Amino acid sequence: MLTSMVNTIEFPKLGIGPMEINRVAFSLFGLDIYWYAVIITAGMLTAILFAMKQAKKFGLTSDNVLDVALIGIPSAVIGGRLFFVLFTLDQYDSFLDAIDIRDGGMAIYGAVIAAFIAGFLYCKHKKIKTLALFDLGSLGFLIGQTIGRWGNFVNAEVYGRETDIVFGMTINGNGPYHPLFLYESVWNLCGFIMLFLFAKYLKKHNGEIFALYFFWYGLNRAFMESLRVEEYTLTFLGLKIDLWLAAIFSVLGLLFFFFIRFDLQKKLFGKRKKRTDYKDVYRPLVNEGNGEKSDSEIEENVVKYFNENKNEILTDDIQKKTNDIVDSDVENFSESSSDDLLITENNNDKESSNERDNN
Repeated sequence: MLTSMVNTIEFPKLGIGPMEINRVAFSLFGLDIYWYAVIITAGMLTAILFAMKQAKKFGLTSDNVLDVALIGIPSAVIGGRLFFVLFTLDQYDSFLDAIDIRDGGMAIYGAVIAAFIAGFLYCKHKKIKTLALFDLGSLGFLIGQTIGRWGNFVNAEVYGRETDIVFGMTINGNGPYHPLFLYESVWNLCGFIMLFLFAKYLKKHNGEIFALYFFWYGLNRAFMESLRVEEYTLTFLGLKIDLWLAAIFSVLGLLFFFFIRFDLQKKLFGKRKKRTDYKDVYRPLVNEGNGEKSDSEIEENVVKYFNENKNEILTDDIQKKTNDIVDSDVENFSESSSDDLLITENNNDKESSNERDNN
């Protein structure tokens, strides 16, 4: 390890430096706050603000973005640190050392996987489009990673092998080395620009941006791993974990893109008939003015609603609100619900018959 609390960094062939960089940004109540944490936080906030601004274009809301951020960011931090610690257990003397992230030590794969799992669970809970959220999240990740890699610069870490190229970086008089943080930051920025333009002009289906993100980032990591020094390479049973994961991510991302882009699911398995969920159709009707209700409460109140509004059930207004599928949705009700609706229809027939008799 070449780094210390204060490091001298220089790009001699570019005429930049030497720069004395203190890894501590400031102290708060006696606790040192590191530049690494400040820069990572800045990347996260920038990604969130971008996602909130773009949410409508992906069929989402700013509230969706904030909710996912509150779940996804802690998940990413835990996943990234856990992934790193699992392969470097010999470096820590205690549990407190293992969870202290102020000095760095985050595995991006663990962070990405954990964040997307958290996003998936959120989408299932809120019943929103998972792949649309993943597309937006992928763009956010590229922003966060573009900024966040500069945290490695101030820590004077994650550098590559010695080199004599013009971008060579010296650390405390040693080197020059490949500045991997710079390569990756520029790679992510290029990826963001390309995928943002793709989303704006070429995207056909949700999930394409997500797939291309994994393809692009996999290529990036494969290239970076070829330049890394052993000191910053995670290994397991003699295998370079990051290199293998990079290859897997890239291949799966490309395959998934073609699968979505060319509707291979439809061609391979046929078009699946979409089943209408009557709870979603009638939810606005029974929720109106009464606060949000659960699916079980919806099921209990749908029949009650129709019984109370039987004189209007066939009006144009009600037909429009229910998307003209009242008749087809009766089949989706529970048996008891269907019986109640049948009683309602019989009552309507009896009333019509009585009116004719009276006339």
